[in-house]
Amino acid sequence: MGDTVENSGIQPNSGNFQDEEILQLIAEFGEDLYTICAEMCDLLATRWAGVPSFHTGPVSEQTQNLYEYYLKRAEEYRMKADGLGQNGATSVGIRRADGYSVNIPNDATDFDDLDYGGLPWTQSGL
Repeated sequence: MGDTVENSGIQPNSGNFQDEEILQLIAEFGEDLYTICAEMCDLLATRWAGVPSFHTGPVSEQTQNLYEYYLKRAEEYRMKADGLGQNGATSVGIRRADGYSVNIPNDATDFDDLDYGGLPWTQSGL
C-alpha cells in the first residue's frame, strides 16, 4: 500500500493508516489480504474525494486523479480476491485418462448406475 513511512503516508493529510483501522478491517474481512487492500483503497478514494483540486500559477494538484486511482486499485484487488485477476485461479475441463476411462463416461456423476463391466474391484467385492 505504500504506507510505511510515518507522517509521509498516502492519505490526504500525509497520514498513515492507524493500527486500529487495519485491525478493524482484519476483524471484519478475515485475513484475505486482497480484500483488505481493496477496502483500504476504498477508504483512500473516499478520503481523497473530499479534497479539492487546485491550480495556482504553474503549481497544481489534481486530487481527482488520486480518487480514480484508488477506486481502480480497489477493483483490481477485488478481482484478485475473487480469483479473477491476472494471477487468480483458472478452471479447466477435466477428461479422464486412466485404464478404466473407456468404461466410465467423462461426464459421469452418479457412479452407482454405471456398468463397470468386469473391472477389477467389482470382481473382488470392493
